[in-house]
Amino acid sequence: MEKLNLNELLRYGFAGTVFLILIIAAYDEPRFVMSGEYGNGILATALLTIGLTAGSVIYTLHRAIPYPVLYWVFAKLSGRKENTMELDIKRWRNVSKSGSLQPRLGEWAAQLHFLYCIGWSGLVAIVLGKGACWSRSDLWCAVLSASLCFLFAGMWHHYRYQKWEKRVFIEDGGA
Repeated sequence: MEKLNLNELLRYGFAGTVFLILIIAAYDEPRFVMSGEYGNGILATALLTIGLTAGSVIYTLHRAIPYPVLYWVFAKLSGRKENTMELDIKRWRNVSKSGSLQPRLGEWAAQLHFLYCIGWSGLVAIVLGKGACWSRSDLWCAVLSASLCFLFAGMWHHYRYQKWEKRVFIEDGGA
């Protein structure tokens, strides 16, 4: 991870940062730690490390557990006949074709993973705080609601992506 591009930052860093913000918003105890008497440099380094680690773990778990199921569901709902392996192979082939439209969908894919990962970040924050028996803040319900909204937005975006990619496959001659 020497040089993170925008897609990687969306997937790893920003989702981890959102996780930190949401856990601080949802529960009182993390807020007390943030206002403690820690050195600013040490705290900033710790937060950066926690944010990137949390974002990486959330993204990796997202790709390993719910995403394959969601991918299959939205592929079927959008009329895709291929299985996920066939879709991936077509996508990889199209990316290397000259004049292909497929590479333009990369940012869209990063956005849908970002939406999912923000939603998962909020739910992980909620579950972690509940497991630690922390006191809910006044924003707990807002964090839960926002997290669910991001997950549903990710699902809608994912469905739309599948529809568009189906057309891109036709245009790129890989249908």
